[in-house]
Amino acid sequence: MFAAGRIAQFALLILFFVFTGLGIWLGRKGKKFEVRKLAALDALEEGVGRAAEMGRPVHFNPGWYSLDSVEAPQTVAALSVFDRLAHLCARYNVPVIVTLIRPDVIPVVDGLLRNAATAEGRPEIYKAENIRFLSPEQFAYFGGVAEIFAREKPATSVLMGGYMAYSLLVAELGYRYGAFQVAGTASWHQIPFFVAACDYSLIGEELFAAGAYLSKDATLLGGLFGQDVCKLTCVAYVVVATVLWLLGSDLFVKLLKI
Repeated sequence: MFAAGRIAQFALLILFFVFTGLGIWLGRKGKKFEVRKLAALDALEEGVGRAAEMGRPVHFNPGWYSLDSVEAPQTVAALSVFDRLAHLCARYNVPVIVTLIRPDVIPVVDGLLRNAATAEGRPEIYKAENIRFLSPEQFAYFGGVAEIFAREKPATSVLMGGYMAYSLLVAELGYRYGAFQVAGTASWHQIPFFVAACDYSLIGEELFAAGAYLSKDATLLGGLFGQDVCKLTCVAYVVVATVLWLLGSDLFVKLLKI
């Protein structure tokens, strides 16, 4: 009636919802969750401060993927970082240039930029022309970014989201122009490039924790706690299953095939 392993997968899904829901409930009840330091996110203010001192703009790119793709969570996570960055730029009167590959991200970026400028009491700093859709082709996009760096020389470059081959080109471009660079991606094949070329990097799932880390929202932190508990539970299951298998019992292995 059921394909092998489907019941086990369903049980894991239920477990995920239970732990995440419990974490959110605890957060709303006032439970304080400790989150380890993410140096890349703490460095955002340093990057904006550097740009303010140099009188130059900040550059931001939310990655390759559109909001309707399978990798949309990376773009959403990148935009949560941009929300914080936009507030910092408005607070310190620093223009932020957003270069985009996907047009469906434009209205979201526009709204975040406008709201940040208003919230910080500097509505005049909002400029629609600083939101620049360059090209849906990654190497044509890179050509546009290269021209922006040559002309406007951003002091800081923030690269967040899912990336393809152009990630190394953009990171190397920022390095050549002496930009302070903060990057983050869950695209495992691009992580080494950011680590090598940028000052600070978020690695893998750290990108998805960015929204909770920056906002300190109890609900988001509770959800993050629940997800971590679920992961630890799965790791513990694998460890126990491995030990029992080495001892000659395959009970836990069989459970995963139900």
